[in-house]
Amino acid sequence: MNRLISDNLGALLVCLSMAGIVGSATAQDLAPADLDALNTATVEETLIELKKDPERVFVDHNGWLVGEKRIEGGSELWSFTPEGHDAYPAAIQRLITDGDKALKIEMNIQCDAVKSACEDLEKLFSVMNENLIAVSEKAPAIR
Repeated sequence: MNRLISDNLGALLVCLSMAGIVGSATAQDLAPADLDALNTATVEETLIELKKDPERVFVDHNGWLVGEKRIEGGSELWSFTPEGHDAYPAAIQRLITDGDKALKIEMNIQCDAVKSACEDLEKLFSVMNENLIAVSEKAPAIR
């Protein structure tokens, strides 16, 4: 498995399992951010808007800025590419909820880099999502 995929998948699994995020949200949790409703033209503007939400917690993970927020039925994660990354600047939104037999992940990407780098980023995160879903099928305790 690619080291970037492995590192990010591991960090996501740790985050989800330690915080008990997936499948443990309460009715008081807010809805996820709607990428279209944010009405932002750039990744930088998206980050500014997301940081206005006091319910969202941001951490640095190996240069990637990751924002997490509990939502009804799961978690919303935003990942922002670090400077120097081929797809910088880009924001990846993932809604992670508990499905019937595995995690369910919906993804949106806002990428202001060149098209080929954005496409590569989407492929990378799609593989990470597939791996996380596969792990959740085998280890329902993380759900």
